[in-house]
Amino acid sequence: TPVGKIIAHCPACPPAGAEVTICVRPENLTIKPAADSPTPADESSAIAAKVISSMYLGEIRQYTCGLSDGTTWRVSLLADSSAPLPAGQAITLYCRPENVVVLTK
Repeated sequence: TPVGKIIAHCPACPPAGAEVTICVRPENLTIKPAADSPTPADESSAIAAKVISSMYLGEIRQYTCGLSDGTTWRVSLLADSSAPLPAGQAITLYCRPENVVVLTK
């Protein structure tokens, strides 16, 4: 993809080079600051991004994140007592292959 390698487990994967749309639910993504982002030990995809904004929604904190190709993704995390990541913070988004849905066009 334009933002890097995204790994998916799909029962009927399209042929290599096919144009597809990738879907990941916001709650199935994990965020780590880029400086604290090792290569995942499992098959998780690691996608570089920046925090655009964050919004506290009670038990959830929702981040809007900008990817290198200009795409924005929303990430929903359980809110905890830690300070939110600031706008402009370089981050890595992680998603496990079983949480990636591949749609063919």
